[in-house]
Amino acid sequence: MALQIQARHHIFSTIYRDMVIVGSVDANVYAMDIKSGFVIWRFRLGKATISSPCTADNYIFIGSSDNAMYCIDAANAKEVWKFTSEHQVNSSPFVYRDSVYFGSVDKNLYCIEYRTVD
Repeated sequence: MALQIQARHHIFSTIYRDMVIVGSVDANVYAMDIKSGFVIWRFRLGKATISSPCTADNYIFIGSSDNAMYCIDAANAKEVWKFTSEHQVNSSPFVYRDSVYFGSVDKNLYCIEYRTVD
C-alpha cells in the first residue's frame, strides 16, 4: 500500500512509532497512520514550516517561520512548550541525549534541555 497525502505545498516528514509525522508550509503538522494513511491529528503552527520534524521520547520537535521551535506531545497533539528565537527557525532539529539542537535565521545555534523547558 502506498502512503499518500494530497498537499498543494512541500511537506517534510519523519516516522514515529506507527505514525508518519508531516510538517507543511500550510502551517500544520499532521500525524498520519502509517498503515491506512488517515490523519490521526493536526497541530496548527503560527506560520509555515520548512523544517523536518524529529522525535524523542513522546515528543515531536519542529521549527517554524513564526520564529519558534515547538515541542508537541505525539499522543495528543498538545503543545508542550514553544521556544521563540529572534528570527525564523528553518533548520531541522536533532536530539542528542536530553537536548534538542536547532539553528535560527538569527545566526544562533540553540541547545535546549527539552524536558526542563518552562
